[in-house]
Amino acid sequence: MNIITDFPHWFIIFCLLLGALFAFLLYYKDKRSEIPLWLKSMLAPIRFLVISLIAFLLLSPLIKSRTRVEEKPKVIFFQDNSRSIIASSDSSYYQNQYPDLLSSFLQKLENNASVKKYLFDENVEEMSGLSFDGLRTDFSKIPDLIENNYTNRNVAAVILASDGIYNTGADPLYAMRSINYPVYTLGLGDTGLKPDVVVRDIDHNKIAFSGNEFPVEVNIQADRCEGRKLSVSIEYQGRNLRQKQLFIGKQEFNQNLRFMLEAGSPGMRKYTVVLDDLENETNFKNNRKNFFIEVIDNKSKILILYNGPHPDIAAINSALIDKDNYEIEMQSLSEFKGDLGNYALAILHQIPSNTRYAANLHEQLKQNKTSLLFILGPQSNLNFFNNLNSGLKISSNSNAFEDAFPAINPEFVSFSIDEASRNQIREFPPLQVFFGNYIQSNAIQKLLNQRIGSVVTDKALIAFNTAVKNKTGFICGTGIWRWRIEDNKLTGNQHAFNALIGKIVQYLVIKEDKRKFRVDTKKQITENENVIFEAELYNDNFELVNDPEVRIMLQDLKNNKYPYTFSKRGNAYYLNAGKLQTGEYNYRAETQLGIKNYVEEGVFIVSGLNIEQSRLRADHNLLFRLADEHGGRLLYTGELEDFADELSARDNFKTVLSYSKSYAELINLSWLLGLIILLLSIEWFLRKWSGTY
Repeated sequence: MNIITDFPHWFIIFCLLLGALFAFLLYYKDKRSEIPLWLKSMLAPIRFLVISLIAFLLLSPLIKSRTRVEEKPKVIFFQDNSRSIIASSDSSYYQNQYPDLLSSFLQKLENNASVKKYLFDENVEEMSGLSFDGLRTDFSKIPDLIENNYTNRNVAAVILASDGIYNTGADPLYAMRSINYPVYTLGLGDTGLKPDVVVRDIDHNKIAFSGNEFPVEVNIQADRCEGRKLSVSIEYQGRNLRQKQLFIGKQEFNQNLRFMLEAGSPGMRKYTVVLDDLENETNFKNNRKNFFIEVIDNKSKILILYNGPHPDIAAINSALIDKDNYEIEMQSLSEFKGDLGNYALAILHQIPSNTRYAANLHEQLKQNKTSLLFILGPQSNLNFFNNLNSGLKISSNSNAFEDAFPAINPEFVSFSIDEASRNQIREFPPLQVFFGNYIQSNAIQKLLNQRIGSVVTDKALIAFNTAVKNKTGFICGTGIWRWRIEDNKLTGNQHAFNALIGKIVQYLVIKEDKRKFRVDTKKQITENENVIFEAELYNDNFELVNDPEVRIMLQDLKNNKYPYTFSKRGNAYYLNAGKLQTGEYNYRAETQLGIKNYVEEGVFIVSGLNIEQSRLRADHNLLFRLADEHGGRLLYTGELEDFADELSARDNFKTVLSYSKSYAELINLSWLLGLIILLLSIEWFLRKWSGTY
């Protein structure tokens, strides 16, 4: 143990001189002192020692100590805790005999090593007991734990007990390449290929539209079932909707089947793919698999209304026609007898126009709440258009036009366009626009400005106004059909043009949420996920508030009820309801702001995660390669007792001796403070006893 300080050692002389000076001035300079000389000879050293010690502590001295450390070899043991371990034919062994065998092996190892034990499935945690209830298996978390906790430690071996089946995360051979210690693998599970049919995968859209058909592709795998027929069906609420027959022609069989289903009424719908249970099959749990489709109301209806034939109309229609969520209807103004209110969006090409049919549309446009997209051109009636008070007015001689190239406005943030499409748009040819004065309200958001020659103006080429009662967009020129042709010429496709039109239409079709109380959660949640709710409450000025309490009641199909109260987070609300049992749940959230009550209701589904039951054949080849690449070997449970002795005999299985240095501030020693107080107390007592102060 050494005492060190940042100051030179000769500074201690100043500390001693300071103590001597204090003692001399207090006890020897004053000749009138009534303290006897023999007492002064006792008090002066005490004062000298206290002052010198305090002065030395002001130098911030440190105590440097050197400690001998013996580190036993470390063995890091990882036990696969996933469901696939006990889903095989040996489930009874792994639930009853294996835990005792493993405990005996680890205790034997601990005689000569420090053993760190972990369980892993989709996460890694310290071992407290085997449950084999993990829903996924992820090997990639293991090297992260080793790197974070055992770098530069005396690690003698890593032992990994698993069946080699993984279903999430990176390939173990790739993920664990960073481990620099010997890796031994303990092979669990059954490697035998037994008769089994399984629903391997289901591909489907997450959303379907009511009344439409949607495709479902099912991947079927079969092992050792050759020569048998297999029935594959899709069920909904116990009803068989579709069925197909398969002939399994070889020992290891794999085939995709495509079904077309009709979406029913709106809501979250649960479908089940069902396979026949074959004779001698060992695992029936993977013969059924659920999938969920959210069925929503009919497609958004879009009206393309035109004053007269024009290639712009075909270009817009081609950009939208393949969109599953839109129903496109095209009509000329002369034939249109309908109501704009029946559509989510009306695209008006050169309407209002100068024709007599425009008068029939005048009142509809003034009273209309449907989103509008105006495309202005030579046939447009500017007086009529300006009288709509849409936020954009154009003062122009109707016969005066000019060419305007698109210039992207970098300040537009309502939606984004990818960089590749932006680059294409910059190369698009000009539109024919009105020459004149553009009066734009502050609510106008410009996506594209007009570039006249090389000058970018502040005139809108494509813009929007959301401050009016209905969302309104403007394309201030005709000729966008040339953009589609140019896009195809430059890239061989119409991606940029279609993306631009698609973004414009999507922005105008989506209705703003005007609800003052909103509750959001995922519609479909797997059983290993927490159920998260977020809520927002707005006052009459549409300002977020969270003063009132928000309560929510969850109810499953068995009428079990689960009440919760939201926590406040920022200006909103948050609730983590944890993990719930599989099934369908309804929720009802309530709150009160002032005298108004607000209620939000909804439904969500917690789906089972049976991925661990879908594949039960142990992959010991993976375990062999993993051990071989890290200087270890593949073990089996019968070798465990002898392996503990074998591991202890390895050259790297040794205790490492090291020394560690530690530093502590001298001023933090409590006994030193006690000594100073004791000396000052003795001095005070002796001075009082002598009759002085």
